[in-house]
Amino acid sequence: MCPARGEASPVPPSVPVVLAVIFCDASSQFLVFPFIPFLVRAQLSLPADHPHVPVYCGFLAAAYLFGQFICSPFYGGLSDRLGRRPVILGCVLASSCFLLAFGFSSSYVLSLCLRLLQGASAGALTVGKLYLADVTDPTNEGRVFSLIGIAIGSGCIVGPALGGLLADPSLLAVPRSTPLIGQLIRSYPYLSPCLAGAGITAVVLLVALATLPESSAPKSFKLFPAERGAALSKRGSGILIGGTPQLSTPLLPAAGPGGSGGSGGS
Repeated sequence: MCPARGEASPVPPSVPVVLAVIFCDASSQFLVFPFIPFLVRAQLSLPADHPHVPVYCGFLAAAYLFGQFICSPFYGGLSDRLGRRPVILGCVLASSCFLLAFGFSSSYVLSLCLRLLQGASAGALTVGKLYLADVTDPTNEGRVFSLIGIAIGSGCIVGPALGGLLADPSLLAVPRSTPLIGQLIRSYPYLSPCLAGAGITAVVLLVALATLPESSAPKSFKLFPAERGAALSKRGSGILIGGTPQLSTPLLPAAGPGGSGGSGGS
């Protein structure tokens, strides 16, 4: 039912879920920034004043964005073929798994690869915008799309704050009576923020899994679409120029006015 003239359509209930997914995507990206210098120095056994520490930190920070830069263009077409919902859920699951694995990493090269893979799987923002475009109309899309900036901005605030707060468990009242917990803290000092970020993302994933409907019917992918096959069949022996079948040069010259080939016969 179309809304009355001048009346905006109500915001679909799936919009807050998609915005929460976008929030998790942004918070996961920036969660590691507060402790990256300490992690690099610990993994590479470098002193605090080593001149290469900023370079290694820059590579680790840029790896996420590089993976996102490479893979983001593919998620739009993939969501057209498979549907928005499975691509969003798959990206959220993969991103949270790579973030959790990053907390267990003790090698700089492995950390670099995990950040690259996490960025490559961060398609929730791209597909989330497509989802919002599917479920909105001209009367409410301005209000809904303005919330994307709030979701991204809040994720950029909460992520670093959470990472900085949990990066050093010794500053918190972390129970160490259990040997396993104490061993984990000593072996993986930066696991706590990654575990918290992955846990929040897991909660959002469960909510999306239970409540997020599909917004776009999947489109079957065909190597040779029917329209192209029809065009090729009509083409015959001609040459396709500018989308219009053009006949090739005829084997026999056209008949003249007198019925014979070439010039008019006498």
